[in-house]
Amino acid sequence: MLQITKGSAFKGFTSEESQEIEVFLRYFFRKHLKDELRPSLMNVVKDYATRHNLNPRRLCSAVHDQMNLSLQGITAKEFRQLNDLPAKCYIRDYFELEILRHYISLNEHVEEWVSEEDVHPVEAVKQVCQRILPRRYHPQPRPIAENINSAVKRESKNRAVRQRSMPQQLTIWGEAS
Repeated sequence: MLQITKGSAFKGFTSEESQEIEVFLRYFFRKHLKDELRPSLMNVVKDYATRHNLNPRRLCSAVHDQMNLSLQGITAKEFRQLNDLPAKCYIRDYFELEILRHYISLNEHVEEWVSEEDVHPVEAVKQVCQRILPRRYHPQPRPIAENINSAVKRESKNRAVRQRSMPQQLTIWGEAS
């Protein structure tokens, strides 16, 4: 299993390979969060809001604010302002692996608590954070990473350059790799 730690290379890989692995892990974590976990959690929150006669839009916003406050000590709006990011950007596109990992875990557990235990979603975020985050974890703004879309383009280009500079090898099927 790959150990994901801030600022360290992956054991057994060159620094270039480690950087490439980190970018693609960030990409896949962010994609999983964006395409699957976040929509699923928001559906559960909307269902909760409907069952309890609450405004679904406000509750979804409150849940996101609480998640950001619990993990970074600031809201998404404050994160954008602090880092001089566009008002409409997705802050998850600027998260490092560690924060993406926490957001993924938080989404999964909060969804479970809300859907199975009928816990108010904002309270579920608070309770889940107490259970899943390391004891020494302190919510504080984290440094932003390179925008994931830019990073993927850069790494894809670098990989293509490296592959062109490598001698071609024949596979057991006789085709060049």
